[in-house]
Amino acid sequence: MSEGETPNDDLDLIMERYERCELVYLSCVYEGADRDSLAKAAEATAEVAGAWEGAAYTEFFKLRDELGGESRKVIQKEIEAEQGELLAGLWRDLHAAHCRSDPRFAKPS
Repeated sequence: MSEGETPNDDLDLIMERYERCELVYLSCVYEGADRDSLAKAAEATAEVAGAWEGAAYTEFFKLRDELGGESRKVIQKEIEAEQGELLAGLWRDLHAAHCRSDPRFAKPS
């Protein structure tokens, strides 16, 4: 973190990166991209969502230690962390679905 930045600045930047990655994936879908391109875009989005999850949980635990668990700010941070967690899982599943090597998503023969 650079001088003058707060932890929330980092999370905000990560969330902006997430939105850009998500847009790239959706653009690939709209343009009818091939499976490998969709897999790459989903993987990139999953990585950023994982960073979101990690940064948000870091902020949540820090704030919870400072303010206790009942503060509105703490609850909001917990929600942000859970959103990151759910999105990271979703994008990992989407990535796996586009990967030919994942047996969970193989076409039936």
